[in-house]
Amino acid sequence: MDSKTLCSDISFIEGHCPEADAVVKILRDWCDCNSGSSNLRGLSEMAEILRTHILSLSDHVELIETPQSYDVDPIGGKAIPLRLGKTLRARKRPEAPIQILLNGHMDTVYAESSEFQKTYLSDDGERLHGPGVADMKGGLLVMLEALAIFEKHPEASRIGWEILIGPDEEIGSPGTDLLLKESAERNDLGLIYESSPPGGSLVRERMGGGNFLLRAHGRSVHVGKNFQDGRNAIVAISEAILEIQAAHEIFPHARFNVGHIAGGEVLNAVAENAHARFNIRYQRQEDAAAILDHLEELRARLEKKHDLSLVWHGSFSRPAREATEPTEALYRFIKETGAELEQSLPFHDTGGGSDGSNLLAYGLVNIDNLGVIGAELHSAQEYMEIASLPERIRLSALLLIRIARGQAPDLLFQNTHTSKS
Repeated sequence: MDSKTLCSDISFIEGHCPEADAVVKILRDWCDCNSGSSNLRGLSEMAEILRTHILSLSDHVELIETPQSYDVDPIGGKAIPLRLGKTLRARKRPEAPIQILLNGHMDTVYAESSEFQKTYLSDDGERLHGPGVADMKGGLLVMLEALAIFEKHPEASRIGWEILIGPDEEIGSPGTDLLLKESAERNDLGLIYESSPPGGSLVRERMGGGNFLLRAHGRSVHVGKNFQDGRNAIVAISEAILEIQAAHEIFPHARFNVGHIAGGEVLNAVAENAHARFNIRYQRQEDAAAILDHLEELRARLEKKHDLSLVWHGSFSRPAREATEPTEALYRFIKETGAELEQSLPFHDTGGGSDGSNLLAYGLVNIDNLGVIGAELHSAQEYMEIASLPERIRLSALLLIRIARGQAPDLLFQNTHTSKS
């Protein structure tokens, strides 16, 4: 792009970018609405807030039932339907030559019972603290405000877009994963609005991971009468936990975390049931199968040793996000775009998960943390840097304009879909 056109586009963005105070007020209202993953009432309220906001951009906005997913009863092993909120989907110009998916999530990790429910400003006024300000309601606001600017641009007609905002990303996107797959198949490029850490770096690679449940079922007997005939499920689960936590010695680039344990009922009876829940993450996709083999070997060995039943449930729901030639081209394009706005955009790798990993596995090239800059995620200290809100709005707006002008590398669209339906 010649310098005159670039200056014109930047001036256009500056002329339409909202005032920081105005967007901060919107964000505070959004974050003061609790939308924890299990709070269906709050998720419904947040979905309607977003739907109303998006109606100014497209009249094709819908709240759809999120596909059913299931958890497992840790005692009996039966499938338990998960209660999920609705997913928001909006589309515009599906006939346009370029189709872009803008993705995010409305759920947070903060339940209705959490003490962290309201936003507040730091003493210096440079940070906004609150549930979801960075992860990722701040990112949703960046997405929608950038799209609002782009829709006013003369080149907007060249891009058709889809917004997909899920209610269950914080629990691994068990329901929206199917919708992500469908969206990946009909779009050419993905922009995802997870947050960036201090310094503003963008994610290059992410760990894959998933949640697992290990159930033990033994034999309950009276401790004072026939103790030797009992099979203690707690003992078996405890040994399994110690071995799994030590598995990093075998897989040094993986992470094994036990997050919950439970078992037994009374002290004068051998515990018949026990279970533990784990989160496991890995760096390379080929590690996933080896880890699963290791878990199965451990299960079979301990089941035989303790003469009881041990059963695994769960799977890796997030694939590893590994750099590819198209994603590297996208990273360079974004760095060039940021430089035009005097924004430094280094890259980093992380162990955190994202729907962008799933989308990449489904064939959609994407960048997955174009949201605000912030830190202390998933804690009562979560914050975002207020200055990053207008900065990231400008970045996404210019990205969309440059893509519409045909300035993105052709390599990004090597898997362009023949059907846009």
